[in-house]
Amino acid sequence: MTKETIYSPIILLEAREFSLLTAIRDLFGIKNDMAAIMRFNQILTNTKTNPFFKQVAILDKFLADEERVKHATTVAFISHLLATKSGYKTDRDLKTLFLASFFHDVGLFDLLPHVKDENEAEIATQDLEKYFLHPQRSVEILAPIGVFTNDALNAVRQHHMRVIGISFPYKFKTEALCPFGQFIGLAEKILQLLKENRPLNGNDMQKIKKIIVFKVFPSFNSKITAELMPTFSIT
Repeated sequence: MTKETIYSPIILLEAREFSLLTAIRDLFGIKNDMAAIMRFNQILTNTKTNPFFKQVAILDKFLADEERVKHATTVAFISHLLATKSGYKTDRDLKTLFLASFFHDVGLFDLLPHVKDENEAEIATQDLEKYFLHPQRSVEILAPIGVFTNDALNAVRQHHMRVIGISFPYKFKTEALCPFGQFIGLAEKILQLLKENRPLNGNDMQKIKKIIVFKVFPSFNSKITAELMPTFSIT
């Protein structure tokens, strides 16, 4: 079995993305765990080839946008790893999480480029409201389709909600936030860290883990982060 067969279609494997995939595998300690990667690949392939989604105009456009799909796939893959490391193993749970994490930002799709790229520093004041409401907009797009469970829709709605710090589309903060939404939020933070730091060796990865544990985790549900602590253990 070739490397391309194992990993494709994760992150639409282009040469420039392979270092990112390697960093994700190293961070989660799955360098040689082909089963975890191939299980995710099967869920991804089933979704991308499902003609049902192409019947929904905005989802059809979303699936045709390579950059959007690349980001969605990466976030979904990291979310999948976070969930399995936290004990979520059933096909039902992993499919629910995949649908939520893959389509979580579809509400950004028809917004201006600097808004849908979620670069908050470049979002004008008049566009901030649209940005802060995009999780709810995503739910409004996905709910009528009929294949998204309440757990999936809650995850989409809550993926920017935190226990402390900036939280939207709702201001209240609670430890009762749904786990899948927390996985998606964590996945986006981890992806951002990996892109910004591009770890090249074990020392770099230890620095990433310290940032995750001491700076990222405090904003998320403490029960979930406690379950993930062994994954990001610092040596």
